[in-house]
Amino acid sequence: MYPYYPYYGKKAVTKEQPIVFPEQHQSKHPGLEYLMRPLPISENPHYFGSKKLENKVAVISGGDSGIGRAVALAFAKEGAKLVVVYLDEDTDAEWTKRRIEELGSECLLVRADLRDPASSVLTAEQTIAAFGRIDILINNCAVQYPKKSLLDITDEQLMMTTFQTNIFSFFFLFDTRRTALFKIRSGDHQYHLDHRLSRGG
Repeated sequence: MYPYYPYYGKKAVTKEQPIVFPEQHQSKHPGLEYLMRPLPISENPHYFGSKKLENKVAVISGGDSGIGRAVALAFAKEGAKLVVVYLDEDTDAEWTKRRIEELGSECLLVRADLRDPASSVLTAEQTIAAFGRIDILINNCAVQYPKKSLLDITDEQLMMTTFQTNIFSFFFLFDTRRTALFKIRSGDHQYHLDHRLSRGG
């Protein structure tokens, strides 16, 4: 058994504690990354790509900020062309697009509400018009409203916001009948990733 040393008493200690992440809150959903202090780290400056995704076209929902932005920048370093789908965070989306272009890749921004099935059609049409193909689809957009009790969750929040964003948009964007996202081409492989599974849906 690991030795245990008992306390011999107590003393009062006062010292300054540095604040790295100050408390901050945004009432808007989704939040705006450019307002956060400090800004989240979206890119590893020591990572250099090796063209693993050269000439591939990747669609990333919620790719304007957060994990979606980090994935977009990493994919750009690997040579992929990016389609960033976002709700209304124009400033964040424009920053992401500029950085992708600085990394030598191309980026198409699609401002769309993926809770609406028509937005998936719009995303597919604009992507095909710009790049002629889609190889990778990453469902990343999601919302979360923490509550202290299940009784605090309203029907509107559950059905009209959370499920439509976190679940329905997945099917709307992936449904080949609506979007024709994955027209199999000879010799090509299509990829689909759903990051939300790692966040409990």
